[in-house]
Amino acid sequence: MAAYLLPEASDDLKTGHNIVGTVFVECKAFVNKKGNPEFAGVTEVEFAQGQAAIAEAEVHGAMARVGAGIIGACDLRGDNITAVLEQMRRSRNFRGVRPSPGAIPKCLETDASFRRGFDVLASMGLVFEYRDPDCANLPRVAELARAYPAVTIVLNHLGGEVGPGMSPDTMSKWERDLQAVAQCPNVICKIGGILSPGNGFKFNERPSPASSSELAEAMLPYFRHAIGMFTPQRCMFASNFPSDKESSSYRTLWNSFKRVAAELGLSQNDSSLLFHGTAISVYGLDL
Repeated sequence: MAAYLLPEASDDLKTGHNIVGTVFVECKAFVNKKGNPEFAGVTEVEFAQGQAAIAEAEVHGAMARVGAGIIGACDLRGDNITAVLEQMRRSRNFRGVRPSPGAIPKCLETDASFRRGFDVLASMGLVFEYRDPDCANLPRVAELARAYPAVTIVLNHLGGEVGPGMSPDTMSKWERDLQAVAQCPNVICKIGGILSPGNGFKFNERPSPASSSELAEAMLPYFRHAIGMFTPQRCMFASNFPSDKESSSYRTLWNSFKRVAAELGLSQNDSSLLFHGTAISVYGLDL
């Protein structure tokens, strides 16, 4: 993937939508490959904080608050998890972490190292972001949420590789498992991030870009179910850029979200929650 830094982000952010701030979520692009690997993700958080400072200083002209919230990456099972999170917290926009897929153990009771690390995260009031392409692991999210009701857990990409690539049985199981996760009030669902090739929409294979109406129509069944389960109070639209850039432009993607909100007949208040209110609350953004 080509470099996607402030100049590239600025081009997308200025394509017609009223984007006032963004949240940076780890992508392991700026990790420290020297020294103790437990601390590798600290440099990415620091890099994102530096980019946020440049955006605030308007070095590239007036623009949105890029990186107003920052989510880092670390291994919660590490022996030095307290020191790692303390170093990340030195970056003022740091809000939480997103470990690698499969981070939640099959059984919380038998994984003492994960529970120890999660206790540290909980004590610091940080957000835990969950990402795993395998929808079958969703029940682990519900178990974790019930064990730590005071920790905000953000479900990325609707909980897995959701889309036409799913078999009917997998689709049915995802719907049931997502409903179970939604019963945990401390779980927030990101509405978006399902346009990667693994999801099966194949917009990246088209000779011409899809329109916002085509995107909205294709994603609506999955979005409808998720929003219906979590309610707008616990949902936020997510662009997943630049990862989804191969399937849609930034402008077209956000237009498709607006079409989804209109199709669902959401009130102005519920739409506001999906487009910015929930994110501001979850990440404690000063916007």
